[in-house]
Amino acid sequence: MKWTVSQTNAIKSKNKTLLISAGAGSGKTTVLTRRLTERILSGDSVEDFLVVTFTRAAAGDLREKLYDSLNEAIASQPQNRHLFNQLFMLSGAKISTIHSFCYEIIKKNFAVLGFSPKMRIADETEAVIIARNCMEELVDYLYEQEHRGFLLLVDNFGGEKSDDTLIETLMSLYSRLRAFHNYNDWLAVQHNNLLEQAEMVKSGFFNTVLGSKIQEKIIFWLGEARTATEEVLLFLAHSAGSEANITPIEALMSHIEALINAAEHSYNLLYAEMSDKKRTPPLKTKGMSEEDALFLKDSKSKITDYLKHIRVNFCRLSEERIYEDYISTADINRALKEVLELFDLRFSDAKKKRNILDYSDLEHVLAQLLEGKDENGNPKPTELCERLRQSLKEIYIDEYQDVNPLQDHIFTLLSRKNNRFMVGDIKQSIYRFRNAYPDIFVNYKDAFPDYSDDTADNDNARIFLKENFRCGRAIISFVNSVFSTVTTGNAFKREYKGEELVYAKNDETAGFPVTVALSLYDNKDKNEKQITKEKEAEFIAAEIKRLVESQRKADGSPIKYSDIALLFSAVRGRVRIFEQALRRAGIPCITEQDESLFQMPEIMLAISALKTVDNPTDDISLCALLRSSL
Repeated sequence: MKWTVSQTNAIKSKNKTLLISAGAGSGKTTVLTRRLTERILSGDSVEDFLVVTFTRAAAGDLREKLYDSLNEAIASQPQNRHLFNQLFMLSGAKISTIHSFCYEIIKKNFAVLGFSPKMRIADETEAVIIARNCMEELVDYLYEQEHRGFLLLVDNFGGEKSDDTLIETLMSLYSRLRAFHNYNDWLAVQHNNLLEQAEMVKSGFFNTVLGSKIQEKIIFWLGEARTATEEVLLFLAHSAGSEANITPIEALMSHIEALINAAEHSYNLLYAEMSDKKRTPPLKTKGMSEEDALFLKDSKSKITDYLKHIRVNFCRLSEERIYEDYISTADINRALKEVLELFDLRFSDAKKKRNILDYSDLEHVLAQLLEGKDENGNPKPTELCERLRQSLKEIYIDEYQDVNPLQDHIFTLLSRKNNRFMVGDIKQSIYRFRNAYPDIFVNYKDAFPDYSDDTADNDNARIFLKENFRCGRAIISFVNSVFSTVTTGNAFKREYKGEELVYAKNDETAGFPVTVALSLYDNKDKNEKQITKEKEAEFIAAEIKRLVESQRKADGSPIKYSDIALLFSAVRGRVRIFEQALRRAGIPCITEQDESLFQMPEIMLAISALKTVDNPTDDISLCALLRSSL
C-alpha cells in the first residue's frame, strides 16, 4: 500500500506524543493498525500497548484488523515465532473502551478499595432511576428542613407547579461536574472566583475576566458602526441633494467616536454615554434616486442595529448592578455546592448498598487508584500508577475530540511525556451531551508544533491526515465550504484554513455529479422539526419519481426503483416517516430496520428474569419482572 507523507509520519514516528487530526475517510484506523503492526514486527509485544476506543464495536474492529495484519505478516515470515506468539496473545491485548479498561484495573484492586466481590456495573437506565429517586428524596428533605440555600435555588430554577425543572437542572449540572477530576472542589473554586471578580468590579468592570472580553466585543461592534457611518458620509459627499443629511450623520459619527473613547477607558463612562440616547433625525430622501434612498435607509438601519446590539447585550446594567449580580451568582453557586454535595452522598450511599458502580464511578475510582497526595498534600502518582506507566510502551486513544477532562487526566497520569498517540477530528465532535469537551483536543492541537525535521527533538507534535479516500470531489468541496464558515471564530478557536480535506480518491466515480439539498428548521421547535422531516421525505419521494420517469443511467438504460437506496445516519424515528412518504407516492420500497434483538420486549423481560436470578438485590430487574404479564 502506498502511504501519504502524513500517514508515513504517523506510522514511523517514535518517542513522541502525537496528536493526529484525522479527517473523515483519511484512513486513520488503517494507519493505527499499521503503526501497531510495525511496532510488533520490530520486537515489541502486543501486551506493551494500551489502545482505547470510544465504542466496543470500534475496539472489536481494530482487534480484527490487527489480527488480519499479523496474519499477512506471518504469511511473509512463516518462521517468525514472535509473530505467532503475538497472534495468540492478541485476544488478551488491552484494546477496549475507557470504561472496560477502568473496570479491569478496578477489579484487580477490589480488596484495596474495600469493594465487595459482588460489585457490578449498573446499566445507564438503572443508574438514572436511582439518581432520580435520590434527588427527589433529597428535595423533599430540604423542603422539610427549610434549607436556605435550597430555597434560593427553588426561587431561581424552580417551576411554578412542580420541581421537575429544578431536579433536571441539578441532575444535569451534577452529570457535567462529574466529568471533572476533584469535582467536589470545582464549585468551591468557582465561588471564590466570583467573589474575587465581584471585588474587581469595584475598580472597573472591564478589569474583570468577563469584562475584558466584553470590552473587546464592544470595541469591535463600535468599529463596525464607525465603518458603516464613514461609508454613509462618503456616499453623501458624492451624492447631489444630500447636504441636509450630512449634519445628522456627522452627529451620529461624533456619538460613535465618544462611545469608542468611553469603551477604551471604562465601563462606567460607556454606560453613561450609552444611557444618553441620542436620536438621529429622520434622513431626507426627497429628490434622491430609489437606489440611493434605499442605500441610505439600509445603512442607517444597520448602524442603529449595531448600537442596539451593544446596548442590549453588553451595556444594560450599571456597575453597581453588575456587582450585585456577581454576589448573587456567588450565593447561588454556594447553594448549588451544598445541595449537590448532599446529593452526591445520598447517590453514592444508594449505589454502595446495591453493590454497583456507574460508568462515571469507574473513571473516578481509577483516578483515585492512580493519584494520591504527598506529605504536603500535593498530587502524586501512586505506586500502581508508576507500575502501569512503566509497563505501557505506548498509549493510543481514538476519538480524542470526545474525551472529558477526567479521562484526559487519567491518560496524562498513565502516559510519559513522549508515548501518547491521540487521534481525533474536531469536526466529528458530536457528544457534548455526554460531557465531551472538544476544547481539550483543540488545546493540544494549538499547543503542539507541526511534525517536521525541525521538531525532531520535541516530545510533542501534531500531524494532519487531510487526504480523503472515501468521498467524491464534490462532497469534499461542499464539506470544506461548510466548515470554513462554521468553524471560524467560535469554540473551534482557529481558522479552518490549512485543515481542509484533500480529495485523494482515484476511481471512475470522481466526476459524478452530486446534488446537495439543505433542510432547515428551528431546532428548538419540536413540532417544526417533525414537520420538516415529513417535508424532507416528500421531497425525496418526488425526486425519486423524477429520476425514474425522466432520467437514465450512464449506460443509457432507464433507472429503476431498485437502483435507488436511502441511507440514514440513524434509523430510529426516521425510517417510518420516509417509508410512508414513498408508499403514498406509489414507490415500492423495502426497509431494513436495524432493531436490536435486545430491545424487543420479550427479550428484555427474559434478561430481567435472568438478572433477578443472578442477583436478587437488582431491584430494577425484579420490578420489571413483577410488573410483567408473567
